[in-house]
Amino acid sequence: MKTTALLFATCFFMIALSCNGADDSLLGCATPDAVARHFDWLQERSWSKISADDVISRWPSPLDDIRCQNSEGCRLLVSKDRVISGHCECCETFSFGPSESYHSHNLSLNNIIVHYSAVDRSAVVAAARQIARVFGLGESDIEKLGETSQRRFEWKDAREKAEQSYLLEVRFTRTRRRWEAYISLGADPL
Repeated sequence: MKTTALLFATCFFMIALSCNGADDSLLGCATPDAVARHFDWLQERSWSKISADDVISRWPSPLDDIRCQNSEGCRLLVSKDRVISGHCECCETFSFGPSESYHSHNLSLNNIIVHYSAVDRSAVVAAARQIARVFGLGESDIEKLGETSQRRFEWKDAREKAEQSYLLEVRFTRTRRRWEAYISLGADPL
């Protein structure tokens, strides 16, 4: 009986150790590498040419589709990878509005919001840096992320395919024994 109890305790301890390894990702949250990899294709195109259907066809997890009922129209695509008691811990939101550059009735991508949570602050700062790098933020600015609880960056990308200006806002907060990064990137045509 003692041997069975000791064996059970040892197995439970080994499982607990394997679940709490070097990876600080929470259950249901993609790794920062995976999140960044999914955004990589966005920087190759002008956002005014990216439709909701483009995002739906490329995004790896299901997206809730919310249509706004206003005169100009808008559309939100939301992935809810980890939601606890109605609070999003790991989610992405894609916001679409009328395309200003083409004067059409089509909706194009104009904002992305990423919520990323982890057990410790260094993990969410590292994730925010990785995502900001894929979004096109310069290395000198990336190093500033994490120095304060909130940062804003603006830059222009005049590459032939992009031709847009960006506004990136990053906030770090502590809630419910977790750290969260709120990363919002908006783009406007030049």
